[in-house]
Amino acid sequence: MQNCSSSSRKTVWSLLRCMFLGLLVVIMSACIRIPNQVPDGYGEIFDKSPARASTAARVDYPIVQIVGKDDPSINFRVTKTGERFWFWEDPFWDQFMKPITLYRISLIARGVPDAICDTGWIEPDPGDVTRIPCEFHVQGYTGIPLIAMLDYWQDFNKKNPPGEKDTPSGQVDRLYYLIQNY
Repeated sequence: MQNCSSSSRKTVWSLLRCMFLGLLVVIMSACIRIPNQVPDGYGEIFDKSPARASTAARVDYPIVQIVGKDDPSINFRVTKTGERFWFWEDPFWDQFMKPITLYRISLIARGVPDAICDTGWIEPDPGDVTRIPCEFHVQGYTGIPLIAMLDYWQDFNKKNPPGEKDTPSGQVDRLYYLIQNY
């Protein structure tokens, strides 16, 4: 009778230790990342270190892009390694285990009723950075503040794009300035 009891006790303790170690591993690594808009030429900050990329994503920095006189479009750069949320933060549980399947950028100017440019939904590239082209009359919007709103969609089914009235899973916005290159 004691053999059965001590064997059960050892099994229970072994299971508790394994559960504790498993929970510890999950706690130490359980974080999600949301996408972020990044400027060209800042690879050292955003590409080399995930911790620096996460910290930089929390800062509300403007993005300055140099455009040519006759440019018909600009490119937005979106990285998957943006702001990091840990399991004890609220956004974590809203987006837990859902892959980001689509991006969309809308460029907005003050006093203009509609978006200057709306890219529509685009699948992210397999790499970290996705370039999203946006075609509009660039020359008319140099030197004024613009807001680039990055919407992202998360779904397990990649063939299920959001409908017209569906709310995006999340949104990240950045202040943009287009500067003309003379």
